[in-house]
Parts: sequence; C-alpha cells; structure tokens
Amino acid sequence: MRFEHTITYPAPIAAVEKMLTNVDYTRGRFAAARVNAQVEADRANPRAIVSRVPVDATLLPEPANRFVPSDTVITLTETWEMASDQTLSGEGVGDFPGLPIRMSSQSLCVEDDGVTRRTITGELTVSIPFLGGRIEQKLEEQMALFARKEEEFAERWLEQAE
Repeated sequence: MRFEHTITYPAPIAAVEKMLTNVDYTRGRFAAARVNAQVEADRANPRAIVSRVPVDATLLPEPANRFVPSDTVITLTETWEMASDQTLSGEGVGDFPGLPIRMSSQSLCVEDDGVTRRTITGELTVSIPFLGGRIEQKLEEQMALFARKEEEFAERWLEQAE
C-alpha cells in the first residue's frame, strides 16, 4: 500500500531541520501522539534518529493481533539531509522483527515564504494472506493520526523555540 501525508510547519527550513534532528523533539512528538517510544540519536550517523516503539496489538484487527508477540518492538530510523538552502530530505525505515511487514518512506521538506511543507510518501506492505490489506489500512490510519498529532506538537515546539 502506498501512502502520502503532508505536514505544515510554521517556520523556515533551518528551524525545521534543527527540530527534526532533535532527539527531544522526536520524544515529544511520540508522547503527543500517546505513543510510548524509546528515542536516541544514531551513534553511526548524527543526522539520524532511532525510535523503538512497542507494538500495541490491540490496534490490529482480529485475528492478526493474536499472532503478534506482546514483547514486539518496532524500530523506526529517520535520517535527514539538507538538499539545498530551501529543501530538506529525509528517509524513514521501519524494522518489524519477526513480522511480515515492510515500511519505508521519503520526506521532502520545502520552504515557501517562511513556512515549510513536508510531504511524506512511502510504501507499507503486510504479507499475510487474507488479512494483509486490513492490517495495512489500520496501520495507515494510525500513521495519518500520528501525522496530525505531529503537526500540532511541532507548532507548539516551534513557538517555544523562537
């Protein structure tokens, strides 16, 4: 399943870059979405942030939730790079250990008149016969909700950073 989400940040690209590469911001955006995540900078790449998120199987449709071990932790890695003075690009990769799920995304942040728009496109694949499509839909709904919560949290973060 292909997905796309747009987030608008009321700030120039330099402030958005600083925010998106900040571990405390990433912790806060997960907390704002009521997602328990352990977040840290990637030791091999200072422009990358690694988030470990325990899976909440209750969010998955029946009967798929019965097959997800309660100790499953997803690892999300986001890497950022300035492509130009007005453009920031990012890559996200999800690792779902032991689960037949693949997720990758690309972000493109473009500044226009002091406002930065982030377009996230990606691919989510759940390879479970008969249930894969339903699980993909449920996960995509959660990603859309997370994007809205992030937009709200980012606005507050950026106001405080001024």
